[in-house]
Amino acid sequence: MLLWLLPVAAAGSLYINDTQVRPDSVAGVTLERVTVSFDAQGNILIDAPGYKIQLASPTRPAAAGPAPLVPPATYWLVTEDNGSSGHTVECWINGTLAVTVRSGEPQKILDVGRWLEPGNNEIEMRSSSSDASGGSYYVYVGTGKADAGGTVVMDAPTVQFGLGSTREGTYEREYTLSVAPPSD
Repeated sequence: MLLWLLPVAAAGSLYINDTQVRPDSVAGVTLERVTVSFDAQGNILIDAPGYKIQLASPTRPAAAGPAPLVPPATYWLVTEDNGSSGHTVECWINGTLAVTVRSGEPQKILDVGRWLEPGNNEIEMRSSSSDASGGSYYVYVGTGKADAGGTVVMDAPTVQFGLGSTREGTYEREYTLSVAPPSD
């Protein structure tokens, strides 16, 4: 298994909770109850609920090439959990898995601009619910502004994906998010 991971690790970068880290900077660290995924660029993405990663550069950098077409800190994904349990939601943006969130975890606030492009963007929410209970669980995607304290105030979100306590099994929904081209 290790030999299989080495070529993949050399091809991309390592991200823990959407923060790029050097593998040698986490030597000896053990993360429990995590989800590991690989994106199309060969990056290793580790979703580690309950762990906080703090580095000088807290966001995942854009790939080499031209500057991003969508300004950072403009489009956000935000979760709202009203005491739910049993829900897992994948957010796919333009065919790429952007993030997986789960009920019962701390609120997720994620800048999704790096997955967007000017024009119409396809947002797909895929959920899986098992033994769901408690209140409702929502995932929102739309525009908003972050203040210096890290609070995001969203405009009316384009994507409002909700799951109730009676939802069981899989459920998918597609949305179109229109992004204006950058102004000069």
